[in-house]
Amino acid sequence: MTTTRTALVTGASRGIGLRIARRLADEGYALTLSARREAGLLEATELRATGADVTPVVANLAVEEDIHLLAAAHADRFRRLDLLVLNGGVGAEGSVTDLPMKTYDLVLNVNLRAQFLLIQRTLPLLRAAAAATPERGAKIVALASITVLRASRDWPPTAPAKRA
Repeated sequence: MTTTRTALVTGASRGIGLRIARRLADEGYALTLSARREAGLLEATELRATGADVTPVVANLAVEEDIHLLAAAHADRFRRLDLLVLNGGVGAEGSVTDLPMKTYDLVLNVNLRAQFLLIQRTLPLLRAAAAATPERGAKIVALASITVLRASRDWPPTAPAKRA
């Protein structure tokens, strides 16, 4: 098992997720980075030019099998997990009266169910890392949305899914 700190970051292809990946690479973490589209991971894999150990994994958090494959890819590559960053998510705009249930279900599945499944699948690795380095432990960071503080009538499923 590697003693290098490792992190798995979802939604790592742009925005906050990419910034987190850059920061972790600067701090010496070996990274598994995921996003829905391969093209989106290209910029993230450019971190390799800085010497970072980066494993890109295309994973759609709306697809349970992709979540299992993402966790397995990280486990197979690094055999430990010091930091799980749950950044990937989706929002849906529309009024309560007009929002299709299919869209509502997607938001809940990605923002709530997928996070639970990924924690469930990676918990053994997190526990092993915490036991191996009790002074540092292992951590889960779940990013939310401003909608958890101030819900919007135009984004009905996002606030409860992110708050959960």
